[in-house]
Amino acid sequence: AARRYAPSVLFIDEIDAIARARTGRDTDLAQDSEQILTALFAEMDGFSTNSSKPVIVLGATNYGVNPGDRLQLDAAMLRRFDRRILIDLPAEKDRRTFLAREIRQKRGQLFQISDAAIDSISERSTGMSLAQLASVVDLALRNSLRTSGQFIDDAMLEEAFETFISGDKKQWDAETILRTARHEAGHALLSWLAGEKPSYVTIVSRGDHGGYMQHASTEDKMGYTRRELLTRIRTALGGRAAELVCYGSEEGVTTGASGDLKTATGLAQRMLCTYGMVPDFGLAVVEDSSQPIGKTIRAQVNQILQSELENAVSILTAHRPLLDRL
Repeated sequence: AARRYAPSVLFIDEIDAIARARTGRDTDLAQDSEQILTALFAEMDGFSTNSSKPVIVLGATNYGVNPGDRLQLDAAMLRRFDRRILIDLPAEKDRRTFLAREIRQKRGQLFQISDAAIDSISERSTGMSLAQLASVVDLALRNSLRTSGQFIDDAMLEEAFETFISGDKKQWDAETILRTARHEAGHALLSWLAGEKPSYVTIVSRGDHGGYMQHASTEDKMGYTRRELLTRIRTALGGRAAELVCYGSEEGVTTGASGDLKTATGLAQRMLCTYGMVPDFGLAVVEDSSQPIGKTIRAQVNQILQSELENAVSILTAHRPLLDRL
């Protein structure tokens, strides 16, 4: 059909529906899919073509097109395309432009959203697609219709964003909320004292967290120094440190720091095994941390974590009035 209208462009959306790697499995579904794909190959190769009336074939997919990708397209199909174009997720400025357009142009007077709210969500939505951001705006609209039915303000858009990424609010007793506040204040204060203003802090419990602090956007940052990574580790341990300062060495050790410890451990391991940032450990990249090198890695990681936890406790103790105020 495309040849009859040539020169023409044939666009096949979600091409992976027929172009996943052929397995040769003897099932009706597999055979049907592979027959369709083989027929497409025959048409693309053709036997008689007119160079003055070409058919340009475009395919779109969310599957990977590089070796080692978890979701694979058929290798024979990939060979038939001259070029592969990666459409990356939107950058912060693109997310800001999209949100402003969605809110101010498409929704009219229903939204009364400040530029500060748009900036905040744009910065905090790293890794989200435009379709997901549109869903956040639509969720805010639906929530408004269920409640006030008037207009959507900053708080309602914020609530929609948090609900979309983490789920509905959970209610806890006053003591749990206070402990969470101290924990998150520890993260935020250490980050701020290190020269980085957090992009967001909350003590509203959702999903599997009681609250969280989000670092400022680093989308445009190409790399980190050793000092910056140690600061990140210290900040990650800031919740545990704040609880130790406020509740002591026994009551201050809780399960609430499990995610923070995982983050800090991962950073310390990469400093050792990937980035060559620990002189005593050396420059060699270590991909297999099995015995006996595993014991050395664990000891070095624990040494980094313990040192930065002690630093965090010392800093927060020196700034205790500011911690309490926050």
